[in-house]
Amino acid sequence: MLQKTYSIYSDDLTNQQLYIEVGKNHLACWCRQAEEKKFAAFEFFQCGDYDASTFESLINQSKLHSKLLMLDVSDTTLLWVSDKKLVIPAELNADENFIKDYFGLIYGINDDEKFLTRNYEDYLIVTSIEKYLYNAAHNVFPKASMLPSCQIVRIQDNIVQLFFYPNYFSIIIYRESKLQFFQTKYYNNSEEVLYAVLNIFQQYEIEKNAEIITGGFINEHSKLYELLHQYLEGLVPGTVDEALFVSPEFSDYPAHYFLPYTNYLL
Repeated sequence: MLQKTYSIYSDDLTNQQLYIEVGKNHLACWCRQAEEKKFAAFEFFQCGDYDASTFESLINQSKLHSKLLMLDVSDTTLLWVSDKKLVIPAELNADENFIKDYFGLIYGINDDEKFLTRNYEDYLIVTSIEKYLYNAAHNVFPKASMLPSCQIVRIQDNIVQLFFYPNYFSIIIYRESKLQFFQTKYYNNSEEVLYAVLNIFQQYEIEKNAEIITGGFINEHSKLYELLHQYLEGLVPGTVDEALFVSPEFSDYPAHYFLPYTNYLL
């Protein structure tokens, strides 16, 4: 079942670049005018599970409630959120065989997967989706570029970020100007999020009172936020420069909703 959670549009939606973030239980669509580093519009949908056979139906259903998916745009980028992710130092010059072997070591061998890569700073970010789903998406968006979703937002040298979606979250750790950790994890309840974060903090020797910037699909008054704040004293909602928003309607929503997407304006 598809549910449109919120939508914001500027008056001028001509000459737009469209981004579509695809997660297991959500679609986020936003656009920016070519050469402009601002959000011109934003839509967020929650959805049920889908696969290659139902992906086209999901997009067609979304189009019934979407302005952005119906725009005539200059280019389209699909960004895939997955819990299968690797961050590889660029200096390793990883080729497809290296990536396949590394993925097999971490996640098990799967011959029915397609690797998507993106360069970020001194790293290669890699994720995978099923080949059948990749082909289904390519049929729906034949001219679109497909990349791993990369929610990393560089704020300062030492920072922890938690970005939330329906049923999953990404955690990013920067230390001494180096990306130390970037993973996406699924969860069923608030306790699973807390356990996962505390476990990662222990592995990386991070103090519980360290500053943690939250963003995405989380509310300050939710059970999830309140539980995390009990154990993680440095937890705070992220902020976004208002100059990144074309429409004043963006101010109707908490700024941290849009924080995971700001790096696509760079």
